[in-house]
Amino acid sequence: MPNILWIKGHPGSGKASIASTLVLSHKYSKEGTRLGPIFFFERDNTAFTTPSVFWRKVSHDLAQLDSRFASRVVAVLKRGDIDFSTTLVDTQFASLMADPLKDIAEPAARRPQFVVVLS
Repeated sequence: MPNILWIKGHPGSGKASIASTLVLSHKYSKEGTRLGPIFFFERDNTAFTTPSVFWRKVSHDLAQLDSRFASRVVAVLKRGDIDFSTTLVDTQFASLMADPLKDIAEPAARRPQFVVVLS
């Protein structure tokens, strides 16, 4: 997908520090880009680190910011396309994130801009 910045490195190399700095920065709100979902994985808290919970959380947070995205996700859930205990993570990502984002894609000049931080 375009417009993705992937920062990778060994544990302790500063990835979370960079992400935290980005979250605290006011630069994006001044440029018309809103801070979207923020998700920090915690090594000691496994409740939110399973892929199923992860994509539900990020999709939910994006739905809070864009009603068009929300309506696409609600339609997926109403159709019963996903059973969170059995549906593959790839399918969850496609149904809850990729497909709804493609559905609402517009020319860049009119599209809302979000920064999603995953660390």
